Amino acid sequence: MLGVEGKGDGKGKGKGKQGPPPPGGKGDGKGKGKGIPFSPTPGEKGIRHPYESPPAHLVAPDGSLRLRLHNTMKSAEDTIWEGLDCWGANGTDVLEGTMLDFDRLQELWNPVQPPVQPQPVMNTALPVDFIRKAEVAVHSAKLTHELVHKALTMDISCVTSEQAYILDAQLVPVASESAAYIHMAVNRRGLDSLTATERVLWTIIQIPVAASRARIVAVQQDLDEDISHVQESIERLESVVMKLKQSRSLRTVLQTLLAVRNFLGQQGWAGYNVSSFDGVQMERIAPLTAQMADQTWLRENNPSILVLVAERLQSTHIYRCRLRFLRMITVAKVVPKDNLRKLVWSYLDDLQESPWDALSVLQDCSPTICSRELYDKFGLMARHFERILTADLAAVGVEGLAGEPGNLFSRQLQTLSVRLEHARNTCLDGCRSLGTLAKQAARLGGETRNVRDIFAAGGAVLHSLKTFGIQLRKEMETIQFHHKALALKKWQDTGAQADSCRKWALVDTRHLCLMATHDLDIIRYLRSGVVSTQSSANAHQYASTARMQQTNRILAHYKDLVHGGIEGVYYRDPETGRWGRRKDGVDGTAPVDIMLGGPRPSA
Repeated sequence: MLGVEGKGDGKGKGKGKQGPPPPGGKGDGKGKGKGIPFSPTPGEKGIRHPYESPPAHLVAPDGSLRLRLHNTMKSAEDTIWEGLDCWGANGTDVLEGTMLDFDRLQELWNPVQPPVQPQPVMNTALPVDFIRKAEVAVHSAKLTHELVHKALTMDISCVTSEQAYILDAQLVPVASESAAYIHMAVNRRGLDSLTATERVLWTIIQIPVAASRARIVAVQQDLDEDISHVQESIERLESVVMKLKQSRSLRTVLQTLLAVRNFLGQQGWAGYNVSSFDGVQMERIAPLTAQMADQTWLRENNPSILVLVAERLQSTHIYRCRLRFLRMITVAKVVPKDNLRKLVWSYLDDLQESPWDALSVLQDCSPTICSRELYDKFGLMARHFERILTADLAAVGVEGLAGEPGNLFSRQLQTLSVRLEHARNTCLDGCRSLGTLAKQAARLGGETRNVRDIFAAGGAVLHSLKTFGIQLRKEMETIQFHHKALALKKWQDTGAQADSCRKWALVDTRHLCLMATHDLDIIRYLRSGVVSTQSSANAHQYASTARMQQTNRILAHYKDLVHGGIEGVYYRDPETGRWGRRKDGVDGTAPVDIMLGGPRPSA
């Protein structure tokens, strides 16, 4: 801290070292106070600053760079900086041996020189565009020229699916475009001058019909997955079409919708196009007006067809649940034995289906499983497999390029030929099945008139059914929540005061308590003959009462039975506590009194 400036004649009081005398102030010369510390900067005499100037050996040269300081503090008192040295490592409670190395910091005052840009070293014979694309592909797939040569000539299964894709889609095109550059580099500098990426491209160039071989390697990796995708797509659409035909829960929904519409319209139509489901949420018997803004009033007095259908379906669900429960009770009462009950119940338990099950059927009706894009995709896959069968496999097999007839590569190509033929037939069958199923879906939805694109018609039917299912689920969940809220309110209002409709007799549970309890008081209470069925529930209360009574009992007088009888038969010395003779005069030491008071033998 430096001297502080106060009001007066320059004799102000302050803490720290004495600074230069300030100019004379107004007053009587006896002013006191703390001002801003200051000291002149070298070369700037008479200029005051609120900071301490650096020592002479740490002053920066004129024109050197300086750090811009922000959020500085004029005083470090009562802060974490209190007691620290501004220009060294001599602060309070600083670790011994703290090194600041001002010489290294002084080097930063020198002007900053721009970094020297290294000249790019061209160690490759390929243009920049080619080498960048090839290097990224080779390093990402971790390919080597040995692995590429093995995959294209000896074992098509030695690479992963990702490596096979990169080899076919990226490296083979780059190799064909850069063949002239690599040939030139090999002729000039030799094979050893090539980089790892160029060596991979050189290996591809040297293998005959490398493009066909790369396509064969790539297609065999994902062949099983492609076949599974085609089969799963067809099976999914078949399942949806079958459920639309046979689902009883869905037919219940359609029956309810048909009856509600015909009744409110007073016209008995046999059915409606599925496209009409899109507006069922807004369809009402009376048109909406500006006064019908209250949703609660609108739901009660002018509900939509969707709300009416959801209410009827929820009522059907509740009725079936109650009927199943009553059947269960009836079977339990009428049939005496459990095995007979199971047999009877296996015939009577046919109420498990619910209108709620139709929502899962409608949710599966996705338009993506019946689309023109899926049909075109299957056709493109079939043509791709056909091309590999007729062109690539034939090109590899010409002039013995596949190697010896019995080697691994030849056997793999023969097996792949059979698999490709099966995959091609699967895709063609998938296209035919997809068209047939799309036509059935369109017919089920009533879209059969002037249909030019059967896939668009089938997808529209599935889209309308899925949208209807989402809206119906929302309405049924709303109705279910409303019913629960009403039941809870009714129970809260009348549940505590309402009389039970029936009073059941108490069930005798004594034998269950006897088998479950280890409390001796409960066991005694339950085994007593006075216990009745009505009072068996009070066993625990009796046991607790008995235990309380036991604690209040007066303990019986202690009786010592060590000497064969109750206390008082023997004499006891009051001083020593030792026992003496018997009070009845029997002496066990006499030769004739051997019975110790027992019956004596007769003469």
